[in-house]
Amino acid sequence: MKSRCFVDTVSEFKAGKIKHWLAHIHTLKPTLPELEILWGQAITSDADRNAAVNALHQQGVQQLFVYLPDESVYYSEKDGEQFLLTAPAHTTVDSFGADDGFMAGLVYSFLEGNNFRDSARFAMAYAAISRASGSLNNPTLSADNALSLVPMV
Repeated sequence: MKSRCFVDTVSEFKAGKIKHWLAHIHTLKPTLPELEILWGQAITSDADRNAAVNALHQQGVQQLFVYLPDESVYYSEKDGEQFLLTAPAHTTVDSFGADDGFMAGLVYSFLEGNNFRDSARFAMAYAAISRASGSLNNPTLSADNALSLVPMV
């Protein structure tokens, strides 16, 4: 299997540093402001967001998972599906670290051999469990607990 590079842009400051590496990135998870930086334009509508995502696909990124301010995520697969998933109804204590949980769930699900849509749903469940704890790493975070939330995503 060809190696695949997964990248979380981490911050608006660091997002710009990966622009010249886009052709080598298989899966990218920016926030909406980070996507604006990578695209080079403000995003003020769904049409802008779609244009930005498609521009990054043209540069080589195969899968994008755009983390939105309301905790929903916009998914786009090059030459494939584009869809929006909202977070499952679940206790929220602290959102800090939820996007990290999302990325962990995404990579885990991919390594388990799941397809694009199933990996997206699993990652949303991981993020929801991450938000349910006051600590950065929820001690109840596990694949089994995430799988129990997947039907609600």
